Amino acid sequence: MIAADLDFDRVKALLRSPLEQNQRVGLALLNSIGIPKDVELAELMTNSNDKLLWCLEFDLAEKVSIIKLQQGFSFRSISLASFPNIEKLYLNKQNWNRGQIPFHSLPKIKTLSLTGHRLNKFPKNISLLKQLDTLYLGSNSFIKIPWQIGIISTLRVLILSKNRLKGIPVQLCQLNKLNNLNLSHNHLTTIPRDIGLLKNLEILNLASNKLTDLPTNIGELRQLKLLNLNCNQLKSLPNAIRNLTQLEKLNLKGNPIAKNKGFINRLQSWLPTTEIQFNKK
Repeated sequence: MIAADLDFDRVKALLRSPLEQNQRVGLALLNSIGIPKDVELAELMTNSNDKLLWCLEFDLAEKVSIIKLQQGFSFRSISLASFPNIEKLYLNKQNWNRGQIPFHSLPKIKTLSLTGHRLNKFPKNISLLKQLDTLYLGSNSFIKIPWQIGIISTLRVLILSKNRLKGIPVQLCQLNKLNNLNLSHNHLTTIPRDIGLLKNLEILNLASNKLTDLPTNIGELRQLKLLNLNCNQLKSLPNAIRNLTQLEKLNLKGNPIAKNKGFINRLQSWLPTTEIQFNKK
């Protein structure tokens, strides 16, 4: 059977079926043919432990590009090293230790999501992922970010919300391709002056921390479009904030400064096209 003869919508229907036999048939149909770049099909192929095992059984392992499992991944019966062409790996809310993913065998990973693991240390050898573009590590228990984060020079999206971070290493500011950085819901009291080195940053979320001020260098983030400072302890902002001329939204709610009408008026004159959210009472 060639790809042109196969109804991929029918295959997807089989893979969605609650019946294991139908799922097996759907995967068997994909054996020995070219699989189209269809995200839904790619996810349906591997959204359970059983399907991963069947992919191995039907010699489909090298065709797997996405693994997306919420809870229950079986490291005992399945080795991720058997799927060398994974580009997107989502293993959220799992019970595992930080050394269980063989990053050295998964060189093509571009997106990695390990949210909700309660990890207190970064995944071991994550810097081996030379093509990593997007990293989700929210809802864990990190107290600090290792300096090695600066080695992952390909990163564009870094999500570290809902951890216990107390500081940011200056090496993070070496990630010059970063355009989305989420550090919300942590325990940060300061931001490094080198934050201005992140020239391509478009989204910076620092909400729900303990910030009392921002470095002047934040004004160097000329591409910034969204700056979320909600629920901090900011009493002032550096005048350099006026340099953020691309800023579309600035959230200041829940800060002492958000009640300073004089300063808010001055901000609006500096940034006339920016939506500024503040406490109106």
